[in-house]
Amino acid sequence: MATITERTGAIESDSSGSESDEAALADAWAASGSTAKFVNLSVQDRQPPDLLIKAFEAAVQTDLTLDLTSWSPDDLCWARFADDGLAYAAVILSVNAGKRTCLVRYTDYLNEAEVRFQDLEPISTRKARVKMDPEKSVLFVCLGNICRSPIAEAVFHRILKDRGLTGTWKVDSAAIGEWHVGKLPDSRARKVMERHQLEMETLARQICTEDFSSFKYIFGMDSQNMLDLGGISPPDCPAVIEMLGVHHPAGQTIEIRDPYYDTGDAGFEKCYAECHACLSHFLDKIQPSKSN
Repeated sequence: MATITERTGAIESDSSGSESDEAALADAWAASGSTAKFVNLSVQDRQPPDLLIKAFEAAVQTDLTLDLTSWSPDDLCWARFADDGLAYAAVILSVNAGKRTCLVRYTDYLNEAEVRFQDLEPISTRKARVKMDPEKSVLFVCLGNICRSPIAEAVFHRILKDRGLTGTWKVDSAAIGEWHVGKLPDSRARKVMERHQLEMETLARQICTEDFSSFKYIFGMDSQNMLDLGGISPPDCPAVIEMLGVHHPAGQTIEIRDPYYDTGDAGFEKCYAECHACLSHFLDKIQPSKSN
């Protein structure tokens, strides 16, 4: 087997590699002039040199870390559709390393198919956006976007994942004010999310005019958030702007209190529980699961 490692600019091979293969790879390397930071492009030494060169050139063009066995469930990707040969946005449901295939669900059409590793491409390698149903988009808003709204965002992503709906909703969060723009969520919020095994990697941003036309649902956390949103939303705003607490399963509207000034993380735990209850009930109404 011959292996190109561009990080060092070296060609490595084990005892089974052939000199002709290595020479072909060396020629391709010299001609490419690439500075892509990918590693471990491996091809079997029984393939003809022209196929080795094509495989190498294809990897150079992707210009990113290439590891054909690194796919995991819930990864977003471009997956080639066998019927027309075109690539469509998809989410990986499962990986079969032995067969070198993934079971994917196409996000535009929700159909599923088994796709070979070589017919998958990381979503970041293309500039085109994933086409989603505009009705399935939600923005969570709180005062600073470091406590409640990023918790709600993380919780909704988890609920979607648990229901097999990863990649089918556009989900984001934002702040009313600019005080914390560019900052990570509050450390107590991150601690609580880690406790519940939820990912929270967003940086705070301030809501903008475009948000009112690009999201179907905009959820504030308390009465003051709602007043602020009402004051900055355009008069012809098509979004549904409401307090997240109207979706509490008990049937009564609740306000999700800001725990920022609390000592400890108990308030963040309560925020997590309230967001989970409200968002589960919201999704039950908007997109009932098959078991309901």
